[in-house]
Amino acid sequence: SSMIEKDTLASEAQMHRLLQQTNAWCGLNGLMYTDGKLNWTPAPLSLVPNVFNAASFQYAAEIQPVISKLVDAISRDKEFLLTQLSSVSESDEFTKKVMDLYKEIPEDVIKNGLQCGILRSDYMINNDHRPLQVEINTIASSFGYLSKKVSEYHRFVLNRNKGRPELQAIIDATSLAPTADM
Repeated sequence: SSMIEKDTLASEAQMHRLLQQTNAWCGLNGLMYTDGKLNWTPAPLSLVPNVFNAASFQYAAEIQPVISKLVDAISRDKEFLLTQLSSVSESDEFTKKVMDLYKEIPEDVIKNGLQCGILRSDYMINNDHRPLQVEINTIASSFGYLSKKVSEYHRFVLNRNKGRPELQAIIDATSLAPTADM
């Protein structure tokens, strides 16, 4: 909300209405995640879809294979990984278990074995319209499925609130004017 001017922001009641719709839709359509117990919450999402201009998309599409090759090369450098993750594995039980399994894999298999990487890269568009990779998931790739649900949610909220001033205020406040260069 820091980038949204208060005069253009929907009233508190209007915003509350949109948030109630969002929470209800997420609950009814499986756009939720849990803390491992019975505490469910809507998955993180943008209230409305955001513009991802063609030049930004093309840039991300071109750079992604290079990033994927880098991740593959790092995964095959046993000494580097063990060194870099040793302090993390001391304080994180999950990482420790993964690293213990990794240590058992023969060096030749790591260097030359056939591997299948399931990677999910998360990008955000910077103010200058460059896509910046903010995260790469090599284990927690399940949120990739949620992107389909988010697009379904966006269609719902746009159709349900078409012509309403609070929706337009949010769209106007969160839109960046597209640019041709990055």
